[in-house]
Amino acid sequence: MLPDAEFVKRLVILAEVMGETLSEVRIAGYWSALEGLTPADLYAAMDHALKTSKFFPRPAELREHAEALAEKRRKYDADHNQIEPVYRRLAADNPPASPERIAAFWAEMRALVKSMPAPARKPHGKASR
Repeated sequence: MLPDAEFVKRLVILAEVMGETLSEVRIAGYWSALEGLTPADLYAAMDHALKTSKFFPRPAELREHAEALAEKRRKYDADHNQIEPVYRRLAADNPPASPERIAAFWAEMRALVKSMPAPARKPHGKASR
């Protein structure tokens, strides 16, 4: 399979910035070695290498970073997708609020705040002894 244009463009930029030369064979080799990565993870790894690497990265280095990004995203999704059904249920159970419902909500909030004990206060301008 031939490399896509965006991959070639980014690899050329990376090579140019780091003083490397690219041949069609080298580009094809990188493309083959990085096969199976999502474009977003691959391009993020290439951008990271452009910003942080001192030397032109090997395909294995790009793959390691792209896979680390993918794993981080999977963990994030696993942690946050548990909340998603709750949001959907709340949205289904609670139709958009009318002005009356909003006013009632804020009236309840004000009453709740007024019923809470006030924090201890020191008089202004007087030094504690």
